[in-house]
Amino acid sequence: MQSEVKRNRRLSEFNQKSFEKHLNFAKNFLYNGKIEESWDAYHDALVIKFESNEAKSGMKIAGFWKERHNKLSKIDDFFERGEFLLREYKYFLKDYVPKHNIESSHGIKSIEHWVFETAFNAFKTYGETTNNEKNPDILLKQGFCLKIMGDYDKAQILLEEAVSLNKSSSSILAQLADVYSLINEEIHSKLFFREAFFINPQEIDLDSLESIIIKKIIEELKYKNYSIKELKEWIPVYGTILGLFSVKKDLKPIDVGLLKQSIYSLNNQLQIGEIEKGIITPKLINHYFRLLEYLVSNHGNKNEIDEVLLSIKLLDQKIYDLYLN
Repeated sequence: MQSEVKRNRRLSEFNQKSFEKHLNFAKNFLYNGKIEESWDAYHDALVIKFESNEAKSGMKIAGFWKERHNKLSKIDDFFERGEFLLREYKYFLKDYVPKHNIESSHGIKSIEHWVFETAFNAFKTYGETTNNEKNPDILLKQGFCLKIMGDYDKAQILLEEAVSLNKSSSSILAQLADVYSLINEEIHSKLFFREAFFINPQEIDLDSLESIIIKKIIEELKYKNYSIKELKEWIPVYGTILGLFSVKKDLKPIDVGLLKQSIYSLNNQLQIGEIEKGIITPKLINHYFRLLEYLVSNHGNKNEIDEVLLSIKLLDQKIYDLYLN
């Protein structure tokens, strides 16, 4: 009886080790883009432990990317290869993974590495072969891929170069701010996030940001039931109120002039209903915040300061109260 118990225990231990070995093989195959081999290894693991959710999830991951891998091999243009991978991964993460209840520890990080390494190489090759190595949009895509792969130093270099070539792109500024956040450069992160969400919030892909700063603001606003477009405009408003966008850019007189022109234009758009109120109101409040900060820091005229505060109050009494408190 005891020998049979020992034999069963040894068999169980052997099966567990064999199961774990197949799982490790499967994840390594995913990591290196050997999708079919990964599917086979997950299948072998499932044969040993047929109730394993991890093996079942792994087969679903491999099955999804096996189809995309085949499609990728038929795309000749390197830029389109990179775009295809980024687009499919976003769908995979936002739709496929939740729908199939796949946990992050079940191979997602492994396939993520292959996807973004392959996309990075595609964009890099595209830049080199088409004389687009200094194209800020291509540098942005390369920097984003490196950020996801965890290579923050190289991502920072490429994104800083992209910003130097295009200082008005909110997408580039936001990604650089995100990298700064991930390497604990909080001052730079807050400054660049503030600028990104001032210039053109609609250009920013919120799902691509990992910063705790942005996640905290979104968490604060999740009960507001804003549309995604409205949410993007309210983020800098609440970022200011919560003190998370506390690092400010020094404005030059020409910047102030342009700011006032923009406020005048936004007010006109609000009055004639050219843009929906849910988007224009927070955008206008954010502009008033910037003007108010300039006036206060430069000891501006009290009447002008009071006039700006009144404008904020008329737009949104609650925001006005939160700002003063």
